[in-house]
Amino acid sequence: MQRQAGQNRGGGHPVSRLSDCCVKALVDSAVDPPEELRRRAEDGTLNWNDLYDLDFSDVDPVAIVQNLGCRVEKAMGIFPNVPRLILPE
Repeated sequence: MQRQAGQNRGGGHPVSRLSDCCVKALVDSAVDPPEELRRRAEDGTLNWNDLYDLDFSDVDPVAIVQNLGCRVEKAMGIFPNVPRLILPE
């Protein structure tokens, strides 16, 4: 059953936002994705059917999981979650 975007919430974030994070992580993990696909994933205009055009033949499944974590953290505004590096002058 499809619902209106933003209606369901998971951890305080609309489920559609988590889906967008997943799509972006898949594009990040693909082998040499076309720049146009990468751009459309970033601006939210990618048709999910375009994911079938990506090459996942040599993708490390752990890379997908790690990229998803980074994308979720970015959406939450907590990426990078390490202290800011301050270099001595």
